[in-house]
Amino acid sequence: MSWYVDAILIGLVLPWIIVTYRLIAAFRQSVAKGVTTWAMWAAPCVPAMLLLMWGVTSLR
Repeated sequence: MSWYVDAILIGLVLPWIIVTYRLIAAFRQSVAKGVTTWAMWAAPCVPAMLLLMWGVTSLR
């Protein structure tokens, strides 16, 4: 797998690590609310991880 695929996957999982309880509470209300809350947190995490991974690979 290439680094950008890894960065996207990490960016999608990272919100579960950062705001686990908020996401669980949102999913308890409804699935749609949980998915939108997760997407709201994943939106900044994916570009941040892409930028971070790009920086790491360009330093090599």
